[in-house]
Amino acid sequence: MLKRNLFLLVATLAFGVGQVACGGSSLDENLRVRNVEPVGSVGGQVLDASDDRPLAGASVRVVSGDFSGTATTDGSGLWSVSEVPASGSVIVIIEAPGMLPARTSATFTPAAGDYPMSNATLTIGPVGLLPASGTFSVWVFDENGKPAAGYNLALTTSLGWLLYESGNPLGRGELTVSATVEANGLARFTGLPDYWLMGSKINDYVIISVPPYDADGDGYLEYPGDELYWNLLELDNPQPTILLRSDAHYPSTLSILASNIADLEEWSSTSFVPDTIDPVGPIHVLFNTPVSQDSLAIEVWSEDGTTSFGSSFTLVGRSLTIQFPTALPTDTDITGAEYNLLISAVAETGDRLIYGSFNAAFFVLDSNNTEGVSVTVEKEDPSDPTNQWARLTFSEPVGFGSPGTALSGSNCVLYFGIDVGPNAGTGNDPGEWGYDGCPYVLYPDEPSPVHPAGAGLSGYTTTWHFVLPTTGGGANMPAGIPLYLAFDQVASTSRIMRRANGEPVPMKELTTP
Repeated sequence: MLKRNLFLLVATLAFGVGQVACGGSSLDENLRVRNVEPVGSVGGQVLDASDDRPLAGASVRVVSGDFSGTATTDGSGLWSVSEVPASGSVIVIIEAPGMLPARTSATFTPAAGDYPMSNATLTIGPVGLLPASGTFSVWVFDENGKPAAGYNLALTTSLGWLLYESGNPLGRGELTVSATVEANGLARFTGLPDYWLMGSKINDYVIISVPPYDADGDGYLEYPGDELYWNLLELDNPQPTILLRSDAHYPSTLSILASNIADLEEWSSTSFVPDTIDPVGPIHVLFNTPVSQDSLAIEVWSEDGTTSFGSSFTLVGRSLTIQFPTALPTDTDITGAEYNLLISAVAETGDRLIYGSFNAAFFVLDSNNTEGVSVTVEKEDPSDPTNQWARLTFSEPVGFGSPGTALSGSNCVLYFGIDVGPNAGTGNDPGEWGYDGCPYVLYPDEPSPVHPAGAGLSGYTTTWHFVLPTTGGGANMPAGIPLYLAFDQVASTSRIMRRANGEPVPMKELTTP
């Protein structure tokens, strides 16, 4: 009986609710949910940074989206703005007569998921305003001692107001003011933080931006511009002098600061490291000062200096980019080659012109070559049986960056599969590689370039030569005898034969020609 009554009660309630819903009564309105943007209040305290006392009468403006509210600090330096949208960040701007303004931003901390609850609060500061009574002056003259009248400078401070949030005041913001040089040469910066009143309480570090200066209006800059970094409380002279002198700031020589062809940076040959580029480039060059595009000359020659190659370039101020319209190398029989580059340019430095000329070797390797470097051997004069000179020809330049240096002695790499020399069987078979008394010498055949002028040797070349030894019986070396180039047996790591990309050349096994 009890179960039956409970069932009737539940059914009656369900029917009643259904009737109310169908009838559109006030219960429908009570179930609606409105999407209301939460609001809150923003407040804080403002101090006079010169004595850390509350600052009354300061104006505060709070901006959040389309909302803007204002307040004025009371006798305790306190302020508050209510009904601020609490769904994002707010910007607070604080101003007071005789003080530098403060501008900061903050965000309401979420209180329920990602949505701030209504009546959220956000506290700013305390914020300390700095007295704007600071002044600083500099004398500005050109290199002839004439006042640079009408010349504009800009000074940027390292702070604009103080934040006391963590106890000790911390500098925040910055301030930039300008000054124009007067007829007597003095430029006065006003409206600065009063460093002399604040003392060590604030950072006195400033940056003065000195723009380029053309004293006589002839289009040549006597002064290239600069940035001066000073601590105002540590200056020997409270009114320092700025001389707009070309020799103090312009470079006296043209040089290359950086390039993917490192030899252009005038490294010594002892530290020369090969540089490889793609067959069409680019080559990047950064000069120490802007150069004239009309003065720029670029030459690219083959290793021996007998063939030149065309190029195009893009120059933006100090930055030069060189490209090749035709891929290098164009000879399909080789997998890599060496080239010599000459760059000449003129830079305008004030009233002077400086000239620079730079030579460097660079290398192009076939990116599709998966076989590595290959080598062939032949007699230099096959028609003369008394001529025992033989030439090794590699598919790309190889070496160790020491021009003219041969491999011999403990760095010997030539071994033969036959008894040779007067002491037959000494230091010639694979079991004796690395023998210090190895008598054979491998000489480089790197050609001295004809062009460009001043190009030198790189220590990498495709051709090397040696003398074929006689057999143990004193006869000429027959053809078809195993010839081992044991590059990995050298005693000195500085004599390891390498490709231009730095990879060591592995042992090669040939037969005598």
